[in-house]
Amino acid sequence: MLVRSVTFLYSLSEFLLEQVTHTLMHMMLYHTSNIKISSSLLVCVAAVHTPPPLQPHSRTSLKRSHTTW
Repeated sequence: MLVRSVTFLYSLSEFLLEQVTHTLMHMMLYHTSNIKISSSLLVCVAAVHTPPPLQPHSRTSLKRSHTTW
């Protein structure tokens, strides 16, 4: 009886450990792919929102448009 319960507990703990490890691995993979996706999205957004380097004449026209507002 005791041996049976011990083996049952052992197999149960082994099963749970396997499940937890599998879930953790899955979560880690999911999170790393999410981080990669979000970082590439951030790079794209930053590239879109960053204005191109301004030439001197365009900078003065920008100042002129700001004063009219």
